[in-house]
Amino acid sequence: MAWLGPCLPKRPRRARRGERGFSLIELMLAMTVFEIGALGLLALIYSSAQGVTSSRYVTHATLLATSKLNELMQQPYDHAELAVGAHEETLNIDSAGALQTGHTFNANDGLFARSWTVATPVSGVGFKSIVVRVRWWDLNYKREGAIEVRGGRSEQ
Repeated sequence: MAWLGPCLPKRPRRARRGERGFSLIELMLAMTVFEIGALGLLALIYSSAQGVTSSRYVTHATLLATSKLNELMQQPYDHAELAVGAHEETLNIDSAGALQTGHTFNANDGLFARSWTVATPVSGVGFKSIVVRVRWWDLNYKREGAIEVRGGRSEQ
């Protein structure tokens, strides 16, 4: 039976002391290091998602404020919305700019509130300064956010 010799599997050689592989302690330590890194990455992803949502609020508020300022600047100088004093919209505005009836601005509705102030910095000059303010409740950071845009309207 000499002819079967080359076909038989070779006997596995014994591992030396330095070649035995990972021990259970080494494996557990590697898994712990990996878990700590993965948790740090998960916290980073969560924080980034919060930042994106908060940026979306600022973007919507800026759009709502600038659109109202542009609308006011197109009105005639003696229009009721340009009367000197504080003006506030009694209805809340959603992120698309649609007015929502039956709501008042509060910390949980996710809507925006818009107001504006008209002043005459120098009397008799024929110029009105306009400040439009948009507020919202930031659900991520549990605080109210606000943005203001400023402009003016001359009599001519």
